[in-house]
Amino acid sequence: MALTRQAFVGTFIHSKTKAELEYTHETVLLIDENGIIARKGPAKDLSALIQSLGWDESSVNVTRSPRGDFFFPGFIDTHIHASQYPNAGIFGKSTLLSWLEKYTFPLESSLKDLARARRVYTACVKRTLAHGTTTAAYYATIDVDATNLLAKLCFDLGQRALVGRVCMDRPGICPDYYRDESAEEGLQNTKACIEYIQQLKGNGDDALVRPVLTPRFAPSCTSDSMRELGALAREKDLHVQTHISENKGEIELVKELFPGYEDYTDVYDKHDLLTPRTILAHGVHLSEREARAIAARQSKVAHCPCSNSSLSSGTARIRWLWRHGVDVGLGTDVSGGYSPSVLEAARQAALVSRHVCMNTQDDEDKLSVEEVLYLATRGGAQCVGLEGTVGAFEEGMAWDAQLVRLRNVPEGEEEEAGDGGNVDLFGWEDWEEKMAKWVYSGDDRNTDRVTLTIMACFNTMSVPSLPRWLVYLRVAILLVTAGAVGTTAYNASLHHKDWAFLVNDAANIVHFSGVLTLAIVTTMLVMEYTSKGGRFYYQLAFVVLLGVKSVFWLGCWLWEVRLAGQVKEVEWVEDWGRMSSWPEGDGFLWRRFYAALIASTVVAAVDWFLIIILLAVLVRACLSDGRRVEDEDVEMHLPKAAVQDNRHETLSISMILALRPE
Repeated sequence: MALTRQAFVGTFIHSKTKAELEYTHETVLLIDENGIIARKGPAKDLSALIQSLGWDESSVNVTRSPRGDFFFPGFIDTHIHASQYPNAGIFGKSTLLSWLEKYTFPLESSLKDLARARRVYTACVKRTLAHGTTTAAYYATIDVDATNLLAKLCFDLGQRALVGRVCMDRPGICPDYYRDESAEEGLQNTKACIEYIQQLKGNGDDALVRPVLTPRFAPSCTSDSMRELGALAREKDLHVQTHISENKGEIELVKELFPGYEDYTDVYDKHDLLTPRTILAHGVHLSEREARAIAARQSKVAHCPCSNSSLSSGTARIRWLWRHGVDVGLGTDVSGGYSPSVLEAARQAALVSRHVCMNTQDDEDKLSVEEVLYLATRGGAQCVGLEGTVGAFEEGMAWDAQLVRLRNVPEGEEEEAGDGGNVDLFGWEDWEEKMAKWVYSGDDRNTDRVTLTIMACFNTMSVPSLPRWLVYLRVAILLVTAGAVGTTAYNASLHHKDWAFLVNDAANIVHFSGVLTLAIVTTMLVMEYTSKGGRFYYQLAFVVLLGVKSVFWLGCWLWEVRLAGQVKEVEWVEDWGRMSSWPEGDGFLWRRFYAALIASTVVAAVDWFLIIILLAVLVRACLSDGRRVEDEDVEMHLPKAAVQDNRHETLSISMILALRPE
């Protein structure tokens, strides 16, 4: 299989440090067949850069961004509840604990209905992709199948993700209708999810979708549950995600439930849940001791300014956390947060920092545009353990990016302002001002394209996924077709002494059509389950073959109907059957024709039924199962490159989602 190499030419902007964005114009990035940035340099040196890698220029697909657009790293959402997405924007006057009881637990428990879960999770993942989020740390629910479904959808859609089954087993805090019955049950269900997720790609950090241990928050978990999860985190070196010090009422509840501990952070630390792979959401009310302890354990904090404001939790002090050596990323925290947009979270992070400044009277507490974009990319990469892999445009990093378009308003065309979103440029802004306008006024309408670098197993990249009953349907069709062919062959063989009967009279249509149906459907099933990829294309090809064969059959059938009529009219002619030698008597030849025609009609009807069902399922799957993101007007350019590593035969994809195709 030919390898795909790509070159992207244009303006590239990324965080060089917390306080500095690096702007490179007329630049080219060369992406190798693994989806990794192999070279970065001036666009004028494109040919020389390609040759320096030993590549043939004809093997490189070149994409030039429109003038004025720029590439920016994909956003990283370090804290989002996919299971709460339908409630985004719905919180009323609730605070954290009342909000959980009134809105959150009922919705999450309803997702044990997998049809409902698929609808919610598909919409959530697609929406985050449309907002430029290429990596996300997801909370699912306590349900194993629903959690696995979320992981599979992320995998199929190409979004890097941490996916965690929520653990919550404390009676009295967790509702009886929505909790683990015991710590042991929660542990076993969590292990089941881990095993499923890891088999999607592998156990290493290069996996597209990875498991994450997810004790909801300390008040919802017993000590036994957290202790078991802490031991599992150590044993398997797994990521951990949970909440901390979000709300003052929550903190008081922790003191009540865990009286023998210094503070909220100490609860996690004593249960071995405070590790370099731990993401702690919120951290609004952390003490000096807690900040030092989190930094010492190298745990991370997901700053969620939207939900902190929505649920009246407070204002997190990001500069203060940085001073204590704590790494911080951004989280949308849907649905405590009202928007799945990391750009909105960045905007709110900048605004909330001004509220912190108003309280402290220290201008240093304000976050700049450069700093909130760092939180949205490199800071997030640190939180999810992917620093050096995503979050910037450097050689050796993965090509996860978004193409951003800010609309220019030419002089004399002011009446058309606003067609491309809230950001209007007038030509005199410098790049720092353009970035400020994007952060404070931009939205998903400015995200023109999203590119994802995917490493995925061939056998799970077959798209779209098809229901199991379709396999059974095709097996039934094989049996019906074999029966029709066998019946007709037997009927014809009664009065023939050699194999000529197989191509004689009306029976030849049944034999020819039926044998082709058997061959096509059997091959479809065999290749679908043994091929290393591309099953979707096999399915389409075989549907086309069935259609062509059935059209051919229709022509033959019409000819045989006419022939059968002629046979009935000339039954007395010896050349048509030598009926005098047949013990069955007059009319046998005519009846035999019609018996064969009936069998042939059954075979063809089965063909058309299968074709219609397959087409309906494939179209529906294309529209709703994750490869063509219709809700976001996404066009996907599917992979063309394959490589091997030492564990799997894998498919390397640089997949482009054209969110706003022209």
